[in-house]
Amino acid sequence: MSLHPADPRIRVFDDNAGFYDRWFEENREEYAQELSFIRRHTPQASPSLEIGAGTGRFAAPLGMDVALEPSREMARLARCRDVEVVRGLAECVPFHTGTFSLVLMITVDCYLQDISRSFSEIRRVLSPEGFFVVAFIERKSPLGVYYTKTREKSRFLSLANFHTSGEISGYLIQAGFCLPVIYSLSQGFSVLVARPGR
Repeated sequence: MSLHPADPRIRVFDDNAGFYDRWFEENREEYAQELSFIRRHTPQASPSLEIGAGTGRFAAPLGMDVALEPSREMARLARCRDVEVVRGLAECVPFHTGTFSLVLMITVDCYLQDISRSFSEIRRVLSPEGFFVVAFIERKSPLGVYYTKTREKSRFLSLANFHTSGEISGYLIQAGFCLPVIYSLSQGFSVLVARPGR
């Protein structure tokens, strides 16, 4: 599996990177709430990797050591925030086994071509004592239901397939993680914290 600019999951972010990034300026309260929630439930560990870091709006304030991002334009904006970015896909993480003590993924699950393969790759690059933190929109929550109903009107959401916490937990266990701990905000933004199984 390799990067290809014609992949619609990459092209939509290449073509709309600035539009995507402006959301954080126009929705500062929601962004601040999500950032605070993720920070509260993300263990302090290094070296750290964010999968699908976008324009670096989370990687920069959270102090992630390195970010993985498939979109050239999104990666360019992230580098403007002093985020070290490697271009690549979650389905084929370009790092050695056991490299990271923390892997973070924020609202990326819904865009993955192969979530099982992605989680297995993350398990591979995570150290035995490491943490995998998944932040996502719960499909059956008010926010998830709204996004699903309006997805065809959005250039980004039209490509998104949301998951339930049960589905995410199932994929994690299948990939070799222990049963995760789940934290949720009222509208359906959730964080799962998982550790590798023995």
